[in-house]
Amino acid sequence: MKKKALMLMTVVAAVLSFSTSASAAYSKVFGPQDLQGVVYLEGGVSNPTSTKAYINFKLWQVTPSGDVLIRRDLLGLDAYSSAHFSESSVVSLPWGTYKYEIVAKDGVRASGVMGAR
Repeated sequence: MKKKALMLMTVVAAVLSFSTSASAAYSKVFGPQDLQGVVYLEGGVSNPTSTKAYINFKLWQVTPSGDVLIRRDLLGLDAYSSAHFSESSVVSLPWGTYKYEIVAKDGVRASGVMGAR
């Protein structure tokens, strides 16, 4: 009986945590741009909310058959704080069309500049 109750509570907690995190999100896309070399995104991000936020940075290559994820990075940002960020592809990429996407919880805001070195 205890085992079933514990299992049910775990399932309910998982469903609730998924539904609250998926319901409201901030998303911003930089690009697409035709670039080659080390593709980067530099800028600032702020979290004016009362809880810690996790900002997900995704670098995509844009292709006719669909976007291909090149790199993903995660930044934790404390409540009521802001930070400067510098994300890059780390390695030199061939000529192509790329874009950066930032995804975080609602309330987080970001600005930046995308380019290549």
